[in-house]
Amino acid sequence: MKLVCNITYGGVTSLRVVTTANGNQGLYVKAIAGVGNPFWIWPTVPAGKVIAADFTNAPIVDADPIVNNQRIAAITATPEDVLTYAPAE
Repeated sequence: MKLVCNITYGGVTSLRVVTTANGNQGLYVKAIAGVGNPFWIWPTVPAGKVIAADFTNAPIVDADPIVNNQRIAAITATPEDVLTYAPAE
């Protein structure tokens, strides 16, 4: 799966597209995106460099992986709806 979220390392927050392993996606979302943060996740995203994501109406990571899995199942937005890509060079 492709997880899209903001991740903070060393005090710097940046948008990331992370490939998760097979298994409990609700647990991975919690571990990678962090509780209380918005995220998107899909089986794939179109090729290209993602430069922005609209997290309006995005699910929020819960401490309970079961709740996260329910939120993942309820996602109706597509990558094309909420992701912005860098122009092709």
